[in-house]
Amino acid sequence: MPLSDLKCRNAKPAEKDYKLADAGRLYLLVRPNGSKLWRMNYQFAGKQKTLSIGAYPSVSLADARQSREIAKEHLAHGRDPALASADHPERRFKIVATNWWDARRKRWNAVYAERIWSRLENRVFPRLGELDVTKIAARDILALIKEIEVEGKHDLARRVRQYVSGVFRFAIASEITATDPSATVIDAMESRPKTVHRAAIREEELPEFFRRLRNYNGESQTALALELLIHTAVRSKELRLATWSEFDFEKKIWRIPEERMKMKKEHFVPLSKRAIEILYELKEIAGDSDLIVPSPDKVAQPISNNTMLYYLYRLGYHSKATVHGFRSTFSTIANESGLWREDAIETQLAHSEEDESRDSYNAALYLSERTRMMKWYSEKLVTLSKKVPNRDDLLEGLL
Repeated sequence: MPLSDLKCRNAKPAEKDYKLADAGRLYLLVRPNGSKLWRMNYQFAGKQKTLSIGAYPSVSLADARQSREIAKEHLAHGRDPALASADHPERRFKIVATNWWDARRKRWNAVYAERIWSRLENRVFPRLGELDVTKIAARDILALIKEIEVEGKHDLARRVRQYVSGVFRFAIASEITATDPSATVIDAMESRPKTVHRAAIREEELPEFFRRLRNYNGESQTALALELLIHTAVRSKELRLATWSEFDFEKKIWRIPEERMKMKKEHFVPLSKRAIEILYELKEIAGDSDLIVPSPDKVAQPISNNTMLYYLYRLGYHSKATVHGFRSTFSTIANESGLWREDAIETQLAHSEEDESRDSYNAALYLSERTRMMKWYSEKLVTLSKKVPNRDDLLEGLL
């Protein structure tokens, strides 16, 4: 009996793949992960073959039947349907990209998924959307990338190429095409403009840094403020001007208001166990002040912009480290671990995306992953603070 749309829609996944047959050797393959894929068995040049038509419901029952009839015409004229150049709807880049996005978005944060879809609609589909994925060449993708690079948006160009590559890998897995032409585009892309990095302490140097921080007989408030900054990866200004009203100790969240953020967007910072311990110690020093790090001389005013920097100098890090450099330390350690997505790391650092509007920003973006990441990073810092520094660092500290 031929399929109905209702039967296709109500088909539930089982432990193994199973088929729902339609007429003319067309069938719907239902997989354990819930995906539903149109397939058609046929014989060509004496070999049994299978044509991949697309995913349901993006490719409807009526569309699948139309593709079946077109395939039959190709066979009648001695052409292999899988290699034919007819303009099948299921091969259009936009259709394949929609299926890819639909399959992936269940694993993504909702805001992140919408951001990717917006980029596909605004950047990719106008140039590639109507093209047959089997006919798209590297030059087509490179032209798209160059349009973005001309705007100076190199990070966005890199991400868009990644999305296009994801679509092609999905198409390969779905047996729609055999290659990913975006892979060869990388070498022709422009490099990101070099960023001037502030002097930063490397991971292997942190045990000695914490030893100096722990043993130096200076202002305990400044030492605690510096340690809190390291455990949260915030900017100096964001910490110096912080007030107690911004902290939710029950939810373990620090909400930094937009007026104090460089990008003028509210930012949520997950608080680790050690970060909260430091805050409680700072509270004892701050007393009744609304500020978490008030000036010792004027409690209504924060510590100065250079207080933590000069403290670093007194620890022996003049020209070797800066306060801002601890953000680079966090970024390097988190990225090199391979445990966290680049987007989560960049969001933790409150780095705004090149094509991101103020209204589209979500302060809680990747909050679950960032909470786990900051817990991991903070625990790593605590472990490093207890580690015995190597001999060379100890000798340098004595000079």
